[in-house]
Amino acid sequence: MTVSRSVVTDFSTANPLYVNATVTFYTVVNGNKSNVKVTLYKNLTGDEVAANPQILDSQGKFKSPVYFQEPMIAEISGLGNVPTHQTGVINTPGNEAAVFATIAEAAAVQTAADVAEAQAILDAINEIIVPDGAVFKSDYIGGNSILLASTSLTPEPLIIAPSTLLGRSDTGDAAALTAAQVRTLLNVEDGATNDVVDTASVELAGAVMVTDYNANTVLAATLDNSPAPVTMGTETLLGRKSTGGIAALTAAEVRDVLNVAEGATASPGTQFAPTNKYSPLKMYEDDGYANGQPENGTPATHDASAGAVPSYTTAKKRSICVVTVAGTLADIALDVGDLLMALQDNPTTADHWAVISDCTSEFEDAIEAANGDLVELNGTYLLKNANPDDAINLIGEYTILNQCGYSAIYQTANNTRAALQTPRQCASAGLGVGQGLDVDDENGTKLQQVTYFQMSTVAHAADFPVGKKVEVFTDAIHPSEDGSSKGYISNAFIVVSVDYLTGVVYADRVIKYHNQIANASNIYLIPLHEDRPIKIRDGALFMGAPTVIGGEVGWYLTLDGSNALTATISGSGSTRTLSIPAGVPSYLISQGVRITLDSDSTWTGVI
Repeated sequence: MTVSRSVVTDFSTANPLYVNATVTFYTVVNGNKSNVKVTLYKNLTGDEVAANPQILDSQGKFKSPVYFQEPMIAEISGLGNVPTHQTGVINTPGNEAAVFATIAEAAAVQTAADVAEAQAILDAINEIIVPDGAVFKSDYIGGNSILLASTSLTPEPLIIAPSTLLGRSDTGDAAALTAAQVRTLLNVEDGATNDVVDTASVELAGAVMVTDYNANTVLAATLDNSPAPVTMGTETLLGRKSTGGIAALTAAEVRDVLNVAEGATASPGTQFAPTNKYSPLKMYEDDGYANGQPENGTPATHDASAGAVPSYTTAKKRSICVVTVAGTLADIALDVGDLLMALQDNPTTADHWAVISDCTSEFEDAIEAANGDLVELNGTYLLKNANPDDAINLIGEYTILNQCGYSAIYQTANNTRAALQTPRQCASAGLGVGQGLDVDDENGTKLQQVTYFQMSTVAHAADFPVGKKVEVFTDAIHPSEDGSSKGYISNAFIVVSVDYLTGVVYADRVIKYHNQIANASNIYLIPLHEDRPIKIRDGALFMGAPTVIGGEVGWYLTLDGSNALTATISGSGSTRTLSIPAGVPSYLISQGVRITLDSDSTWTGVI
């Protein structure tokens, strides 16, 4: 009998379940897999043999076509959590045709030898086409029959009679069950119904009626086993606040649950919102006092000792008043100097006011926790000498206030830079050329010379390596001053060359006021803090805040108030000493106090 060679179509197309699987092909004996591997071929003709087993590719298919010429069974392995399994008998399409041809030949046999040969052919047919264990259509006897196995591998025909159901009771094997047997299994009575739907029976059963649902309602239980309808109004969400039960929440209530402001957008930075210490509204330059006065008018003050709400019921949104007597507002502690901002026009309750108090500590903690990443501010904050030990990287729409005598934010050297913060004195400054210099001046012109600094101590040049940002400061009076004040010249540059042998540091250009710096009696260099930069983007506003001094309130920088303080001046000519009465902070001299000359010996500072 001639058997043709054919391509293996199984595993010829991609199957993600078989990625990188191992497929081994075995010969077939009595319809079952033997232990003998079949011979696989690389081509439809010829003797070039293909590998057995085959390793499927990354798409779960043969890497190239595989051919065979005898019945075989494939075993698939190497699938990780999927166990090894096998296919059915794989035949060549031409093989079946050849078998059927030999059946016709068998019908024409004449001799005993022919009969024996025909029997061999039929045995081959059974081996190839009908493996052991096959189920035939003829096994189904009679109409409405199934094959049912009560024990493994022994399917027997079973007639499903009318009014019976296939199942298995608590005893015995699976069988066609009568209606009575099924009712016993389901635990129901013959003829049982459930058509009583009155309210009493529904409640008794612990159910609800469809009539409990009106338009746009849900049933919610605030107590156990007590569902009640909740009507969902327009623009509401079902939820539960920190107090109370399930309810239809308004947009404002949902924002409160989510702790977000109206109109809030997603932020790439950490939100800075110190509890009861800031206003979510940004303050602007033209915002004034809650009594309707501008910043240079009569201050609006508040006595918090009795815990009362500010009396400014006609105040405009974002206007402020200043706490002059400590106390509380809605259980929030208030100190002298704290600010209260109206969150809406015509505020009447404590919820209509935001407390703005010193949040320096919280700000420093937030900056240090961010470790140089973005921190988002939205609203108005009060800072007093905030000095976080990390880079400051701010984003958002916000106003930062400071009060008289305090800066808002500053940075000092951290421990890793402390050794470099001692100013290094220069012996001189001039124009020169450092090694490898090719830089532009401030006008973009190529330079052959830049400002250099000769260090008084040669070794100090090592404190200013190439690329370092450096500040230079001197005792030379700034040209814009009239010569009687102490406005000294300073500047900053980047180091582009260093001569460590001679102690010369070269700037990246001829710096502004070069001549004045070179002629100064004292010149110093100090490295800037590159590891602790401050990045502030558009949207930031820095303003002074009203300050309580003595019993008076005034706005920082203008500090307009009601009383004048007097001080005496001694000396003559361009050198004079201003003496301030005891109890008046000396920092008023440099904090925007207006000084007017009353006579040759008395000046008046107006707060």
